[in-house]
Order: sequence, then C-alpha cells, then structure tokens
Amino acid sequence: MIKGAEEIIKRLNEQGYPSYLVGGCVRDIIMGNTPNDYDITTAATPERIMEIFSHTVPTGLKHGTVTVILNGITYEVTTFREDGAYEDNRHPKEVTFSKELKDDIKRRDFTINAIAYSKSEGFIDYFDGINDIKNKIIRTVNNPRDRFSEDALRILRGIRFSSRFGFEIEEETFKAMCTLMPLIKNISGERIFSELKGMFEKEPAKACRILKDTSFFKVTDFKVNEKNITKLEVLDKKSFEGVFSILTEGIEDYKSFLHSLKPSNRVKSTIRKIKNSLNFKIENKRDLKLLLYEQVCEEELEDIIAVRKALGCDNVDLNMFYEEIRKNNECFLIKNLKINGNDLLALGYKGEDIKKTLDFLVRRVIEDNGINKKERLIEI
Repeated sequence: MIKGAEEIIKRLNEQGYPSYLVGGCVRDIIMGNTPNDYDITTAATPERIMEIFSHTVPTGLKHGTVTVILNGITYEVTTFREDGAYEDNRHPKEVTFSKELKDDIKRRDFTINAIAYSKSEGFIDYFDGINDIKNKIIRTVNNPRDRFSEDALRILRGIRFSSRFGFEIEEETFKAMCTLMPLIKNISGERIFSELKGMFEKEPAKACRILKDTSFFKVTDFKVNEKNITKLEVLDKKSFEGVFSILTEGIEDYKSFLHSLKPSNRVKSTIRKIKNSLNFKIENKRDLKLLLYEQVCEEELEDIIAVRKALGCDNVDLNMFYEEIRKNNECFLIKNLKINGNDLLALGYKGEDIKKTLDFLVRRVIEDNGINKKERLIEI
C-alpha cells in the first residue's frame, strides 16, 4: 500500500500540488508499526483530484475527501483545510479549503497524529510530535481545552491511544480530559461504542483505569464493578463483550448503558450468554455440554471461557473439555441426536410433545453419549 500512496503523491506533485502522507499512518511508520491504511493530504481541490485520477469515489466532498482507487486499493485523499467554529462538540459548522499544509495540520487532535511525510521532504513536524512519540506522551495540538471543546470524542481517542501504545497523558491534556468529560454526553452512542471497542480489544485494564480516573464511568452512568478492573489484566481473549461482562459482573442495571451505545444484536446476545454462563458450575464435560445446550453458545464459547478464567470461576480446563467433546463428536445439541422430529411423528408423538421429548433425549445423551443411537433412543 505504501507504494500506491507514494504513486498518488507523485502524480499530484507532478500536477503542481504539494501532497503528503498524514495522520495515523505516519505515526505508525515512525513507531515501526504497519499502518492499516494511508491517508493523503493535498493542496489539490476535490474536483482536481477526480480529474487527475480515473477511478475515484466522492466520499466526502463537503469536507474535501475523495477516495482514490489504485490497483484495487482505496486511499483517502483530502484537500488541505481549516475548520470553522464547531457545533455540538463534534462537528465544524463549515470547512474552508487551504493551500497551506500547516493550516491542515494545526486542526488535528494530538501531536503524534499531526506529522506529515513525503519522500522528497521527509517528515514535517510542526508540533514536536516525533519527540512525543519517542518520549511516549499523548499531548494535544495546541490548547487541550480548545481541542476537546471542539470535539469531545477526542477525549476517548486520547485514552485509546494512551492505553494502546502505553503512552502517558501529558498533565494539562489529562486535566482538560477530566474537566471536559461531561461533554461526552453530547457524543452519539455509536461513536462512544467504537472507541470503547478499540480500547477493550487492546489494553482494557489500562484503558479502564484512565476511564475511571477521568470520571467517564460516573459521567455516563456506566455502573461498573471497579475491583474487576485488575482482572482484565489476565483476560486471554480481549473483546468488547468479554471486557463489558467482567466490568459489569454483579451489576444488575447494565442494560440501559449498553442500549445507549447502540451495539449490534450480536454483541448484546454475546454479552447475555457470557453473563448467563456465570450461573453455571462446570466441573466436568457433562456440565460444559449442558451449558452449550441450554445457552446455544458454541460460537461464543471462547469469550465465555476467557471471562470465566479471568473471574476465577473454574478449577478445571474448559478448553481441554471442549477439545475432547469435539474430538469424540459428543452430542450436545438436538440437531446432533440420532433421532429427529420426523422419527417421533412416526412413533405417534405430536406438537409440543415432540419438542419436550427431544429435549428429554438430548439431556440423556449429554449424560451418556454412548446411548446416541437411533434404536436406543427409540427404546428410551
């Protein structure tokens, strides 16, 4: 992808438009990480970008962004811009295009994301972001109160960067986070969910400590079991669902906050199954098969096992039990019984009795997988 980005910059430069890599990709390059994508900023207007490149998508013309498709890969190319006054602590009322790179850079959130790069000019670092990367510091571009008042989501982004990279938050930046955290209530639940998901999938223990220290839990009425934050350190599989379940262990009123985040039904279902699993005592394979049957949670089992382990629920190896169940092809679902509803119809069963009988039989097979034979189940 880097070669494609350099090719786009080269072609823009040839047309007389200064252009640079910018943002997270530059930060990742400096840190020795592989960027997920490459953003480009340029003096060219969106109209000129679309004239220069044959395959483009006008993804955000109002804000100067065009997606350029090169060799099947997409790159976001955005015109240098200055933001007008912000409204709703999230979006600028208007955007003005500029010819100057510094105008574009100074509107960015943190110094580590405010570095530009081109092959011909090298790194362009107006706000000492390279030193902050070397010193492992999260600091806003210019006044932190201004940056967070403009866009309150930047508070959560800063916490995510701090926890993900193991960087400390600069003192004035941290103070502004604490003071302005109430502004987070103006941010949509979907955007908050996205930031929390990013935190919880990387370094959830550190992220949750910062969320606690900056009063995020209190401001958002996110009721958490604070003593469980340390248990996140030993969580094998880091996911939003697992971390959320651990944080809210023993908390009855967790659904209102979760609902406010507007996650998918899949996320809510996984959390419900994880929480329900905590009511099961598992000492052997039979117990695990019963959980898998009653909660229909095979797809969620990795999260369930990780959460139970972090909370110290089991004295046995659930992964070993599950591997044995799969290896031996042991039945724990009705669909794996050697008898089905049609067989029961033929035996004279009707309606609800079919469902009740299949439930009865699968529970018997969970106790003794050896009886999962059609003739034996008919006999039973």
